Amino acid sequence: DTEEGKPQCTDAIQNGDEQGVDCGGSCPSCDLKRTCSIEWLKQLGSGFVLTVPSSEEQDPLRKQGLVRHGGGRVLSCADGYVAKEGFGGYAFVTCTDGQFTAPDLGCTEEMVAKFEGILRLRGAENFDETTIPAIHAALVSTLGTTTNAAVQISAIASSLAVIAAPTEGGPPLAACSLDDVEIPADLKPLVTGVCANSATFERLAQEAAGPDLAVTCDLLFSLQQCPSTLEQLVNTFSPGATIPEGVPPETLISDACPVSCGKCTEGSPFIPNALQDAIDRGEVSLPAGCNTITAAVARLLQEEEEQEDGREFLQVNFYVELPGLTVSQTNDWMDQKFINTSFDTRYRDALVQKLAGVTIPGETFAAPALSASAIMSTVTVEYDKPARRNIPKSRAEGSWPGQGNPPKQTWKLLTKIGLSRPEIAFPPECSN
Repeated sequence: DTEEGKPQCTDAIQNGDEQGVDCGGSCPSCDLKRTCSIEWLKQLGSGFVLTVPSSEEQDPLRKQGLVRHGGGRVLSCADGYVAKEGFGGYAFVTCTDGQFTAPDLGCTEEMVAKFEGILRLRGAENFDETTIPAIHAALVSTLGTTTNAAVQISAIASSLAVIAAPTEGGPPLAACSLDDVEIPADLKPLVTGVCANSATFERLAQEAAGPDLAVTCDLLFSLQQCPSTLEQLVNTFSPGATIPEGVPPETLISDACPVSCGKCTEGSPFIPNALQDAIDRGEVSLPAGCNTITAAVARLLQEEEEQEDGREFLQVNFYVELPGLTVSQTNDWMDQKFINTSFDTRYRDALVQKLAGVTIPGETFAAPALSASAIMSTVTVEYDKPARRNIPKSRAEGSWPGQGNPPKQTWKLLTKIGLSRPEIAFPPECSN
């Protein structure tokens, strides 16, 4: 301890008779203190911005990338990043004898919620950038959205390409199991990851309704109760009845009876809106890097790998945005468009029409151009229904259509190595 007003020389604060931070006066000379290199600050990552204080703008050491002892830099979050919870919007780091003080700031990429789906066009791996407007137009046509902007393409990749890192291309492909998620106890009867009517719910609804009404999911569907909650159901058929413990009163009938209500096909992957809403409210946390939470999805991906026909494919990630609809309403809309209709067949037919007149390069420069719509005769369509995910804002803003007509590198378009639309026409007799 030191007496009040006396310099401490090691507290990273200029006090007492110090002429700089922890130097001069009763402390060692400031001339003996080491400078700091801003290269250390750059290692913090792209989420940070360094600002020079006005008092140091004329310091000649700036041109050398150095900061004088006692000087510092202001750290703030870069565009597209926000301060992590518990941190302010900026921090000041001070150079103290060759080392910067630890920054009291954490920045994380700003996220936005988007409904993102995936198309896989097996046999279309050689499609190039000229086919993208047709792929987009066929999506708009098949979904019947009112505007082109309601559907946006976020990333495109051919399975023949070198796939970029997740931060540069599409979303991570890893799936997380339900075992990785701390599911609230009252939701566990509803969250299995697999589409099935909940026997637990039917039993509880029967107990609440009393013996005069045989409650089943099929009956509730026929009575048009799918949009209702368990509480509304009980108040309608048995006013004043007590809801037994087992599932939350606000549970949607469509969550508990997804098969009868047409939310999904029995045995397919399914996550009820109640769990997704809890995630969006921050009541349920996902492990870092997870972009899907169903064990069923992981199993489905594995089955696809085992059963796929071995053909290469073009993968298209896309967003669907429906202004004015709630999350639950949007989920219902997605179910109608993707689950209850033959989306794959309708999309394939629409794409054949939109590709009329579009050609792609042959396998060599000398080969004639190929008709994209003719190639579609052997193409099969697979898809993942759009699901609500948190997407980095920078990636969401880079989707198309957006500002103007961005070049293919802006959308992270990855094509077959060595196969792209040639800039120079080679004579027909050239084979190499």
